[in-house]
Amino acid sequence: LHGRTDQAAVVIRHTCIEPLTLIAASMSGYTAIKLTEVFAVSNLILLVPAVYTPRAYDLSFGSEFSTTIRAPGSWHNSDAFSILSEFKGNLLVIAAEVDDVIPSEVVERIHASAKNAKRRRLHIVPNSTHLSLFPRDKDFLLVRDMIIRSMSKPTG
Repeated sequence: LHGRTDQAAVVIRHTCIEPLTLIAASMSGYTAIKLTEVFAVSNLILLVPAVYTPRAYDLSFGSEFSTTIRAPGSWHNSDAFSILSEFKGNLLVIAAEVDDVIPSEVVERIHASAKNAKRRRLHIVPNSTHLSLFPRDKDFLLVRDMIIRSMSKPTG
C-alpha cells in the first residue's frame, strides 16, 4: 500500500496541477485518501472503497498482508477516518448494495468521517455488487452525472 501511494505521488508530481480530482476504486480508495494528506484535493470520488489497518501499510503483498487485512474488524483502526476528518474538498462515495468485499460499515464510516468536507454524498447503487457496480447502463449514467456535478463549482 505504501508503495502504491508513493508511485501515485510521483506520477501526480510530474503530470498534474493542484488542486486535484482523485477517482479511486476498491483498494486504491485507501491510496487516494492517503494522497489527500500530501496534495490539495478538491474532489475525492471513491467507488466501493476499501480502508486498511495501519499495520498493513508497509507489508508486502502476500500471505502476511492478506492475513492482516482479513482479520475481522481490522479496518476499525484505519487512519483513513482521521485523514478524512481533515478533508475539506468534495467527497462522493459510490457503494454497492450487496458488497461481499467491503462491509457497508466501512462505507458509512468513510462518509461520516468526512465531517469537514465542503460537500459529501453517499450513493448506493441498487442491485449491485463489488465486482459489478453498474449492473444497468442507467446506473452508470447516473453515477457519471454525479461525478460531473461533484466536480463543478457551485454557482451563485
